[in-house]
Amino acid sequence: MDIKIIFFIGLAGLLAFLIYKTRRRKALSNVLLFCFVGLLTLLLIEFGYRNFFSERKIISTVNNYYKNDTVVGFHFDPGTIMAIEHFENGDTIYNTHYTILADSDTHGFAYPMRIGYKAERSDSETVFMGCSFTLGEGLADTQTLAYQYGQLTNTSTIIRACNGLGTHQVYTLFNEKYGNRDNHGRVFVYSFFSQHLFRALGLYSWNVAGPRYVLEGDSLVNKGPWYHNQSRISNMPHYISCLGTFTFIRDKLDDILLNSRLRKIKAEDLAPMYAMIREMAMSIQQSGGKLIILDWNAPGVKTGSKVVDNDIAENKVAKLITPFNAKVLPVSAVIGAQPAYYIPHDGHPSALANKVLAQYLAQNIK
Repeated sequence: MDIKIIFFIGLAGLLAFLIYKTRRRKALSNVLLFCFVGLLTLLLIEFGYRNFFSERKIISTVNNYYKNDTVVGFHFDPGTIMAIEHFENGDTIYNTHYTILADSDTHGFAYPMRIGYKAERSDSETVFMGCSFTLGEGLADTQTLAYQYGQLTNTSTIIRACNGLGTHQVYTLFNEKYGNRDNHGRVFVYSFFSQHLFRALGLYSWNVAGPRYVLEGDSLVNKGPWYHNQSRISNMPHYISCLGTFTFIRDKLDDILLNSRLRKIKAEDLAPMYAMIREMAMSIQQSGGKLIILDWNAPGVKTGSKVVDNDIAENKVAKLITPFNAKVLPVSAVIGAQPAYYIPHDGHPSALANKVLAQYLAQNIK
């Protein structure tokens, strides 16, 4: 049991004792009784919420491997990551490992990467960019999209990804590694969905180490990490819920605050993110490469932001990159909501989903 819950149960017991001891002092006893009833009500609601209404708590060992990164925000160090995700009661969701390699590419800063596929030929390579969907969360090294695509096409692949990255971090990593070099024979595959925009807007407290970009004229300017600009209101649910003790209060307030911020997103807020995507497409074309965006935004699914929903409906990303000989491939064309395409209880793409996507890419990358 949570030690904070034990503390409040003890506090309730103390209040009950004090009520008994002060029973002849009606005014004080009534105040204590009011506090006792309020606390007991909160504890009973919390018990019901944790056991019957909240999602089962999931624990991931991967979180232990994050390291701070002054350029992108965070990364995994080279080595073997024991990737185990399980419910709090011990039931396993997945149990595998990730092989993280030191960056052997001397261009730009060194950013560790998960092992891809090494083909016999070396005249071309495909670079996979993105977040956990690209990294292959929950999957063995040979089950990632990059590995399966490389094996299918006999093409060397590189994984430039890390769990939790947003568009701002993908853009930074691309610029540092490929922005000023010859990219002939190189294809870039960016697995994108709306969450990447929200992360780039600094909406999530767990991703405030990433760079904050603003548009100054037509130029993107890095203003440093997002935590320099975070509002302290993001800590309010934690404090109001007694340091996270009453999770039903914390979760509800988190939802309210996030939904409020999503509703307030304006077109100008998203302009830097769309500029990043456009600049990547333009830079890749001018340097001889090709950009493919795997679009994970499911048709008709609401994000909470009317602006983003409208942009998705109008295929804004496709309109931005098509002039630069780039292409958007909607994942929904080959993958639906069938359970086999997602890791149970986790939601990341399964090995089967990556196999289908590898075939999809092979048919569309010429």
